Amino acid sequence: MQKKVSADFFRVRMPDDEPRVFTALLAGILKDKPNPADRNQRLGGYWYRLQLLEQKGPLWLGSFIRIRMDDLPGIAKLNGDTRELNLAQDEGLDDETSFVYTQRYGAIVIQRNFQAVRPSTVETYINKITECDLSLEVILQRDAFERLGRMKLIRSFDFRLASPTNPVYKNVRAVRGILDSAEYLGALRAGVVLSMGRGKGSLTPSRIIDAARTLAQLHGERAEVEKVLVKGRGLPDEPLETVDLLEYRLVEEFKVETIDRRLPGPEIRKELVSALSRQDEELREQFGKSKGR
Repeated sequence: MQKKVSADFFRVRMPDDEPRVFTALLAGILKDKPNPADRNQRLGGYWYRLQLLEQKGPLWLGSFIRIRMDDLPGIAKLNGDTRELNLAQDEGLDDETSFVYTQRYGAIVIQRNFQAVRPSTVETYINKITECDLSLEVILQRDAFERLGRMKLIRSFDFRLASPTNPVYKNVRAVRGILDSAEYLGALRAGVVLSMGRGKGSLTPSRIIDAARTLAQLHGERAEVEKVLVKGRGLPDEPLETVDLLEYRLVEEFKVETIDRRLPGPEIRKELVSALSRQDEELREQFGKSKGR
């Protein structure tokens, strides 16, 4: 049986004062903690572990697993029979998330598996076990920036955020004051439209584009960004166009044959390598002049 798999692309951002490169962080986890049990990290209600890491030429392939130890399900047959799972005390259910990293562009492509290890958890796990402060930023297609770059007159900026008290929003200067009001009023969602109304002129393009880009890069992982729309035009006599930045995330989709009702990690990683190859031009145009760390 074939199953469709999606994968998201991220740019690895290392702190300026961090002497180690990203691959050294990953390799160091396995070198310093060769015993898998020592690599386990408790995050939330689950255990997580860097399970596999291997270098193949310029690429680094690996996987993280989530281990579910509590509130385990039972086993049910289609005929109505049920029974206990009966695992040993040190056993749990594992779910795997595969990834491939290319140092050439400082980019990592991660299998989308919300039942296993999310990219935000990958970020948290690495930072915790290596005492680093790196971040994974969503990569947007360059066409989004080209369309925004053509907008000399920006008429409106429309965004909606869930959980406006999330501290990551504090880094987005353009929305900081708005979110302070949402927190003060106890709002669980914040939706804002900033526009020129019937007046002439434009919002400040550079600041709007910077805020829109930052919010779109936060979407889905470290924050719940529900909408990021920028409406504008290149020249006064041109028609208005709307750019929905959440539609421009760099994503690949492929199909993989399941084995024993599980997605096989080696096949997933093989497809991720192919996904990187297909997006090489996009990544080279965006990051080719500055290698990742």
